[in-house]
Formats: sequence, C-alpha cells, structure tokens
Amino acid sequence: MKLVLASLLAVIAAGCTDPGAGAITSATITRTGGLTPMPPPGSTCTPLDERYTYDGPTHALDWQRCETPSDGSPDHVASGRVALTAGTAAQLEDALTHLHDGAQPCGGDLVDRIVIVSPDGTRVYDPAQCAVGEDAVFEILASVVP
Repeated sequence: MKLVLASLLAVIAAGCTDPGAGAITSATITRTGGLTPMPPPGSTCTPLDERYTYDGPTHALDWQRCETPSDGSPDHVASGRVALTAGTAAQLEDALTHLHDGAQPCGGDLVDRIVIVSPDGTRVYDPAQCAVGEDAVFEILASVVP
C-alpha cells in the first residue's frame, strides 16, 4: 500500500511540473505598425519595427529594431545579438510558455506575431497583442536589448 501511495504521489508531482518549460527550441517575435508619427524623409523603418529571434539551446537573442535619432535624421534599422543569462533565458521561456489565447476577440493598430517552436510543435499567436501574457514577453525583451 505504501509503495502504491508513493508511486501515485510521484506521478501527481510529475504532472504538476510545466512540461514546456525549458523546451523552447526557438521563438520569433515581430511587431510593426502602430499609431506613431511619420518618420523623417529617408527613413528605412518606422518607430515600432521590431524583430527578435531567440535560440533556446544557446540562449542567443538576435534583434532588429528601428532607431530614431534625436537629431531628426532618418530612422534606421539597428541590429545585434545578446547572450542571455540563464536566469533571463528562463524568464523569457517561462513567459513564452505561458502565453495563451485571450477569451475575447481583439484587434488594434499593431501587426505583431509570436511563433514558438518546441519539441511539441509550433504555436503561433497572430496577432500577438491578443495573447494573454504578451506584455511580459516584450518587457523582458526591452530589458535586455540595448
């Protein structure tokens, strides 16, 4: 009886863990549009153009976003790569893992999309602004991209 109870408790405990945590292979997050001022003539992007590509196994985050110089010169695309710490990578993966579709239909002026690839398959949130938890993902990204 004790062995059966111990086995049952082990199965219940295993079921309480999040099977998706740490299992993200990659994620691509894009956002563009929005109600922003027109960029200066000669600009190659608009203020909310952003693209992030996360590689789960290496914790590398590639990013591209529109930079708006303070001197009024044309907006331009800036890009780079950040190696996330294990803690930040865990936070990002946790936020991505816990995204889910909202109960209400929504819409807006942004064109945004999050694609998450894991061994379990691919999840797509399009538009991402309708996903519950989307703000947490963008807060983490904003905290690590210079």
